[in-house]
Amino acid sequence: MSLYGELTARTLLLVGEHSPPHLVRASAQLESSLRDVSKQELTGQAHFANLVDSGSVASAIDTFLGH
Repeated sequence: MSLYGELTARTLLLVGEHSPPHLVRASAQLESSLRDVSKQELTGQAHFANLVDSGSVASAIDTFLGH
C-alpha cells in the first residue's frame, strides 16, 4: 500500500453501504494511503453498484469532477 502514497492524482473511492467488510477495510487502507482522495458511500448499494445502479455511480463521479 505504501506505493499508493506516491500517486498525486485526485482519486475517488466509491464504497457501497452494504459492501462486504473485507472490501470496506481494503478501501479504508487505500484511503489512508492516498494523498488526494475523496470517499463516497453509495447508499443502499453493495459491491456491484456500477451494474445495479449505474446512475448513482455516474452521479458520484459527476459530483467528484465538479460537473
